[in-house]
Amino acid sequence: MSDNPSSHPPKRSDPEIVALFLNHYLVREFLEKIKIPSQFQDKGYFEMDDQEKRDLFEFVFHAVFSKSGMEIADKLKRELSLTELGLIRRRVVNFLKQNGLEYDKG
Repeated sequence: MSDNPSSHPPKRSDPEIVALFLNHYLVREFLEKIKIPSQFQDKGYFEMDDQEKRDLFEFVFHAVFSKSGMEIADKLKRELSLTELGLIRRRVVNFLKQNGLEYDKG
């Protein structure tokens, strides 16, 4: 006999739902769909100066963060909490870093 009298699995917390959603949502193909402005298309990433790399990171971060935030808010049917927004931010930064795009505070 289980400790849980209900036969239903325990309800996931909203941060768990956000984390699971991001695990499946943040994939490399998502980055390939982002329309990069022409100012960044003329050079390869490693040919860019530090300012151009920061500008590209901020552009891509904003695109990924806003799209994933809207998708999650739609899934939860409510506005996101600061905790959830922080989780999304950390996951997006890690996702971009894993795909070779890092923010240099320099």
